[in-house]
Amino acid sequence: VPIREGSYFHRVLLSEHGLLATDAETIHNWLEGFTETGHLPKAVRGPIRKLIPQVNKLMNIRSIISIPLVSKKKIIALFDVTSTEILTQKDLDRIQKISNQLTAVILRKQADEKLLSAREFLQSVQDALSANISILDHEGNIVNVNSGWRNFGIKNGQAHPNHCIGMNYLEVCDSAKGQSREEASLVANGVREVLAGKKNEISVEYPCHAPGEQRWFVARITSFENNGQRWIVVAHENITERKQMEEALQKAEIKYRMLVERLPVIIYTSELGENGAWTYVSPQIENLLGFTAEEWMADPGLWYQQAHPEDRNRQQKLEEQAWARQESFE
Repeated sequence: VPIREGSYFHRVLLSEHGLLATDAETIHNWLEGFTETGHLPKAVRGPIRKLIPQVNKLMNIRSIISIPLVSKKKIIALFDVTSTEILTQKDLDRIQKISNQLTAVILRKQADEKLLSAREFLQSVQDALSANISILDHEGNIVNVNSGWRNFGIKNGQAHPNHCIGMNYLEVCDSAKGQSREEASLVANGVREVLAGKKNEISVEYPCHAPGEQRWFVARITSFENNGQRWIVVAHENITERKQMEEALQKAEIKYRMLVERLPVIIYTSELGENGAWTYVSPQIENLLGFTAEEWMADPGLWYQQAHPEDRNRQQKLEEQAWARQESFE
């Protein structure tokens, strides 16, 4: 209901302890105020206003008590009481006491709604993340999980009715058997170290293969404090694509290394300059120059020591020019 200056509801808001009205004009104004609500189309407000006398006659309202409900000097609601009897100041005093209790109930309800809204927001944030997340209390009990965790459990035949909420994460890891036992132990130890405050964050990579599918995950274990209690967040992220790329790169490296090491030439990679570090040299270095690959890489200066003194400066200049132009040289 909009509050218009000089209206009945405006006078209630300005009053300190509320208003008691028993005259017909004030009761009419009180009823008329409800026709201004935004829930009614403007076209029907006028016709309804004309029906107020008939409505009042049917309702037989003879008294109104209206009290503003105040919290921290702010009006949070209006409390209206109507009666077919003539109410007195004693009735107003009695309803004022009830209004204090009603204010407390409304504030508690608002606090509960804010808490629920905050929880829903937090859950939405967790559900938006791609990782499978569980939140643990200071004893390792699972107190909350996100949609990623729930969906992963459903797809993989997890039978727990509440998606493991209430179970102890550490006990589950400690009881693991078979191929996953070692990785589960590492994750459990990581949780314990973070709980004890020994580390702020720990990551554990582990395989989690399914029938017909190779999978790898990383468990990132972090913590936060609230109300003096430490809480643990365990986020399981699927890293299968990265692991597959690493394996493919490793296979390619082995393949090309074998190819390079069969060529009857010295192939190497190194940093620029006379003292630039060598990162790789093929084993043919030993047959051609008498040094093992390990000896050659340990001493960057060996390359220039083997070159003829008249060729060293020329060699270095050619390297620098080639680097600047991003060109090859012979």
